[in-house]
Amino acid sequence: MPTNSISNCPRANPIERAFGYAHDGRTCDHRRKRLPDLVTDMEQHLQIDGPWPYELSKIYYEPAVTAAVENIATEKQAKLAT
Repeated sequence: MPTNSISNCPRANPIERAFGYAHDGRTCDHRRKRLPDLVTDMEQHLQIDGPWPYELSKIYYEPAVTAAVENIATEKQAKLAT
């Protein structure tokens, strides 16, 4: 069963999104054989393409979603208390 952890939702996790953009833009072809070349390429990528605007989807602010997350947290705490 999926949890409500942000790590399980890569599109909502800013670190995962940054790594995804970097991979798609620079490292996906695996042509760089030397670490200094990769570092230089990533620095250029960040200067040209970053930083990326980040914003959670509006669904995360919906009252029904907030209530569901709070309910899950309450159930988890109750289960841990028993």
